[in-house]
Amino acid sequence: MEKLINGTKIQTTGKKKIIGRALYWLRKATEVSGEEEKFIYRWIALEALSGFSVTTSSARRMLNDLLSCRLELDSANEVFELDKETINILGKSNIVGWRGRHPSINLANAIENKENCKVILSRAVLCIYEVRNSLFHQGLVAELLNGCSSLLRDLNNSLIRDILSI
Repeated sequence: MEKLINGTKIQTTGKKKIIGRALYWLRKATEVSGEEEKFIYRWIALEALSGFSVTTSSARRMLNDLLSCRLELDSANEVFELDKETINILGKSNIVGWRGRHPSINLANAIENKENCKVILSRAVLCIYEVRNSLFHQGLVAELLNGCSSLLRDLNNSLIRDILSI
């Protein structure tokens, strides 16, 4: 893993550690059998990668910034095609956030308006953020967990590939 990270154009030790941390959690996800654990480890990997965001104002903004600035459009299209079914389900799931936000409606609108895949994935991540909140803060395990976990895996892998190719 160290050889992979050191062979990239990433110069700072801090940024290399972020990649190492994300890869660590993604590897942990492959070592467990429970879907809840896989989801949690993949979420932690995504949160680690948010260290490549240029904003630090809030977790939601950092995640949005990460996808808009670090995910290549071709990679976004690839993830969208791999996880289209889960993304559509999230858009129809009527997720309501803690502050009364409706991320699934925003996602459904982005899909309907044929926004680019980076926008759609950003909206999908906000839906997953609310699934995460339900799991972490209320102990609720949604039926959406398995699909969200797979989407996180694919998104993390694409982000890491794109960041390492900078």
